[in-house]
Amino acid sequence: RILLNDVENSKASVHEKANKSREKVTSIFTEIRNVIHNRESLLKQNISNQLEKEEDMLTQKEELIRQHLDIIDMLKCEVQRLEQEDDIDILLNAKERHNLAIE
Repeated sequence: RILLNDVENSKASVHEKANKSREKVTSIFTEIRNVIHNRESLLKQNISNQLEKEEDMLTQKEELIRQHLDIIDMLKCEVQRLEQEDDIDILLNAKERHNLAIE
C-alpha cells in the first residue's frame, strides 16, 4: 500500500508540474502575442501617419499645379487677345501686360 500511495502521489505531483508548465507556456505566449499586437499597432499607426503626410504633400502639389494651369490659361487668353489687337491697342495696354508678366 505504501508503494501505491507513493505512485499516486508521484502521479499527482507530475500532473501538478505539467499544469504549472502549461500555465507558464500560456503566460509566455500570451505576453509574446501582446508584444506582437503592440508592435503591429505601432507599425500600422506609422503607416497611417506617413500616408497622411504624403496625401497632404500631394494635395499641395495638386493645388500648385492648378494655380500654374490657371496662369497658363490666363496667358493663353492674353496671347489670343494680342493676336487680335492692332498696334495702337498693344501700346495702350503695355503697362497692364507688364504687371501681368511680373505676377
